Amino acid sequence: MKVSLKKIGRFVISHSMWIVFACIVIYIATHSLRIARLLQNGEFNWSDINADAVMEAVVFFLIILQGFKWLQNFLKNTALAKSSLDKGVRYSIIMLLHYLGWIIATWGGLSILGVDMGQLAIFVGALSVGIGFGLQNIVNNFISGVVILCERPIKAGDWIIINGNEGIVKDIKIRSTELQCFDGTMVLIPNADVLSAELVNVTRKGKTGRCIVNVGVSYNSDIHLVRKILIDVAKAHPHVVKDPEPFVLLTEFGDSSINFELRCVVDDVMSRLGVRSELMFAIHDAFDKKGVEIPFPQVVVHKGEQKA
Repeated sequence: MKVSLKKIGRFVISHSMWIVFACIVIYIATHSLRIARLLQNGEFNWSDINADAVMEAVVFFLIILQGFKWLQNFLKNTALAKSSLDKGVRYSIIMLLHYLGWIIATWGGLSILGVDMGQLAIFVGALSVGIGFGLQNIVNNFISGVVILCERPIKAGDWIIINGNEGIVKDIKIRSTELQCFDGTMVLIPNADVLSAELVNVTRKGKTGRCIVNVGVSYNSDIHLVRKILIDVAKAHPHVVKDPEPFVLLTEFGDSSINFELRCVVDDVMSRLGVRSELMFAIHDAFDKKGVEIPFPQVVVHKGEQKA
């Protein structure tokens, strides 16, 4: 796999400054007692900070992150691309490797800095107070994102309906899930809501999905002929699967029509609306050819007799 030096340079430049700053802050925080003592005695000097350790931590951090990024790209374009794994499973593996890379890079960088894990536990404990007050939503959404990637109630490419929004899952990030709605808008849904809200996953079990067409005919129509026409039209469509076979239900004797329901399964639920429209065109043409009338609603008004 070819590695672009330009991409490496761009990655280092875009990440190095804040990584250096973060390493210095962590170094100072975990060595705060010694630094405080030096400040009290007036003996503190910036040279007391181990610059070599900071630079080694930065280099280690960048190498691990870039290495995991190469590993993700390698698996994505080779092994996983050729495997029979579901697209959502492949995406989950890539994202979990991304999180694992950050954990290893951070842990190794702290070790190089000589961070005492006991002191770090005290620092994290103090930080957890702030998390308890103001960052619990971020932590909740992060943990929910990891659960989504592992449990996979949804995956990238799924058609879902949640909180009144309907569309295709484009990406599952650390904090939120991106939903591409059918009107072109992008909705960001907090990961915690994905697990707690009522969610409908249209494509959870595969690409196939049910298509329903409702139609009414006049009372003087041959209902057995109507049933045959509806089934023949469905079977003739190339995107209607043969197993299970399409079937017809007589659902209601309405005010001005006998109502039927054609039910069939399409091979790609994403094209369900288009298939439904094509079936309705074909049904209309078949009814017109066979002389089957589709009535329009009629209201008969009787004028009451006036009594003397």
